Amino acid sequence: MTTAPKPRRGRGAGRRSVKACLLALGAILLPGTSTPPDAPDPPSPAWQGVWQGTIGTLPVRACLKRDGVGDGMGSYYYLSRLRTIRLEQQGTGKVWTEGWSSSSGPPAPRWTFAQVGRDRLTGAWQDGGRTLAFRLSRVSGDDGEAPCGSEAFNGPRWRPLSIAETPASKDGVHYRRLVFGAGPAFPDLSMQGFALIGDDPATRRINAGLRAQVPGAREDWRGCIISGLEAHGVDGELTAALAPTLITRRWLGAALTQDDDCGGAHPNNAEMPVTFDRATGAAVRLHDWLTDAALDRREASADLPPTVRPAFRRLIVARAGDVEPECRDALLEENYWDIGLDRRGLTFRPELPHVVQACADDVLMPWPSLARFLTAAGRAGHASLSAR
Repeated sequence: MTTAPKPRRGRGAGRRSVKACLLALGAILLPGTSTPPDAPDPPSPAWQGVWQGTIGTLPVRACLKRDGVGDGMGSYYYLSRLRTIRLEQQGTGKVWTEGWSSSSGPPAPRWTFAQVGRDRLTGAWQDGGRTLAFRLSRVSGDDGEAPCGSEAFNGPRWRPLSIAETPASKDGVHYRRLVFGAGPAFPDLSMQGFALIGDDPATRRINAGLRAQVPGAREDWRGCIISGLEAHGVDGELTAALAPTLITRRWLGAALTQDDDCGGAHPNNAEMPVTFDRATGAAVRLHDWLTDAALDRREASADLPPTVRPAFRRLIVARAGDVEPECRDALLEENYWDIGLDRRGLTFRPELPHVVQACADDVLMPWPSLARFLTAAGRAGHASLSAR
């Protein structure tokens, strides 16, 4: 499993999985049935783990697990397609159905287990009037308590990323648009980036920085897939696109737009600006273009940007124009803002929690409004924008 992306302040903070929420809800509603904190975990059922075998004559691989409230859940795929199908146990019996029990429509295919052992599962797969025998054997490997997220289950599905390039241009500058493909198992994943054209050290450094922004290029997308499988028995979903917003002789501005549903309590979406200095290839922290009159740096670090002071925040919100009262309140309370570069000024986007994320739009602060808040680096950056 690859390293997952760092959680974003506000947008990703505090998210809880469905499993965790159900456990908490059960402890509240059924206090008499909760397990004492020091009680040992019940043994795993015989069917928990990763399995391979056939349905009829078609090779399949499956993962089965007990979820946080004691029910069975899992997933499987045909090795000819590699696309997961959710499984859900009906009560504590030997019948499992595909999909979600709450789904409407015709009855879903069902699995009826006849033999349940530590190393062998057999039974019948039924879909309407069609019945096929299934025979599964346990896959060797350590799948622990997370069989659906294990390499034993997902290994056959992983493919090296493919990269398709197409020419594009922005502000009269040509670049290459990149589309990353994860293989036949993940047709709905969408991951795009771009690269500048050139082989000088600064351009190579920028292109490395741009590629590091895209989940597909970092292969962080695997973490999203795995988290979705472990939480719900279905692949996590991810759409990410990095595109240029400004290209001048000196500066490159870009924005990463990402929407994902990786097994948390709710989907996540965010837009994050990035800026590079084309003279050096270095990523630029635009917070450094603003003085302490605008930003509070007391708790800032390499990983944590400064917070926006209340007075400067009020100026940003005033530039936002007419907004809903609840949005205005959320903007006035948000400490962390992402900053992007625009020819007309700097853009500010609040890092809001999920419940008010619809309020997170860019607010442009024109250069004249920023003049008294600019550091020497900010004034030099502003002046250099005129050089195309």
